[in-house]
Amino acid sequence: MSIVIGTTSVRLDSAGRFSLNDLHLAAGGQHKHRPSFWLQNKQAQEIIADRLISGNPELPPVAAQRGRYGGTWAIKPLVYSYAMWVSPRFHNQVVDAYDAMARVADPGHVIPTTLAQSLRDMADLVEKNEALTKQVAEAAEPIEFFGAVAVAPGTQTFREVGKVYDMSDRQLI
Repeated sequence: MSIVIGTTSVRLDSAGRFSLNDLHLAAGGQHKHRPSFWLQNKQAQEIIADRLISGNPELPPVAAQRGRYGGTWAIKPLVYSYAMWVSPRFHNQVVDAYDAMARVADPGHVIPTTLAQSLRDMADLVEKNEALTKQVAEAAEPIEFFGAVAVAPGTQTFREVGKVYDMSDRQLI
């Protein structure tokens, strides 16, 4: 899954880091906002150093790859740092885009922002609950039957089970 800022989709690498090159394009692609310039910034270097110390030792917070399919890739906190370095407005766009992605990825944990949305969500849950209750009720008889068949004494074939329940093996199947 990727985040979308404006019309630019920000890719992720196999480790889950975001493409700073894509973010650079989403920010307008100005030369002064190139990821390489941000990486040379003293504050960025301090943030990266802190992440190296306190973060996951097996996942470098920043990875740079040369070549046609290369680029600069960073973990989410560094994406926020890069976005703030570009501008406060761009930072807010990135945060909003990431929040939107998180809501899509895990819609069960979105907190409604209005009373109307809360009521719609509650009505949806009531409908889902009623549908599930109906499914459980419809499945109760077959579940009970197959549970009884499973523990029927001295039966190993459908014909033997059918005899216990006074049914032909065809009816049972």
